[in-house]
Amino acid sequence: MLRVMSPQVWKRLVTVQRFALPVFIACVGLVACSRYLEIRVHNTSGVALTVCGGDGLPSQCREIPDGGSAVVRWGTGAFMVKGAGCAAVYQAPVPKAMDDFRAQPQAPINAAVNRDRLILLIRNGVSPADATREHQPAGFPVAPERYVGACESELPTR
Repeated sequence: MLRVMSPQVWKRLVTVQRFALPVFIACVGLVACSRYLEIRVHNTSGVALTVCGGDGLPSQCREIPDGGSAVVRWGTGAFMVKGAGCAAVYQAPVPKAMDDFRAQPQAPINAAVNRDRLILLIRNGVSPADATREHQPAGFPVAPERYVGACESELPTR
């Protein structure tokens, strides 16, 4: 026998469903959209650097001494590397085969900023100082899109 719901129960059920579905979609969308890619940036440039994630917020910036490394959250593909009086702005693609550049699954991707301010991905088993232009995925190494400030004193002479 089919049971008929009262109008009050039906109204309450529809209200809960109408509220719950958008909240569920918003929560799932927020989790999916707010995920950042983490990159361990190794500084092989010869000078201390500050590396900032895609949104450029000070909270996303990490100071890295020469020879050191830090993990930066990479959101949009754009990020900045700052020196003493110079900032290099990059627009980098997200690499396709990320596991080739991680020490283990779910670990940050390994990258290096070299003396020429190129960003190179570091394959597993390769030291940051030995990262070269060879064996880089499509779109890498990444050169700065533009410089801000007096960069001549920081960049190596050829």
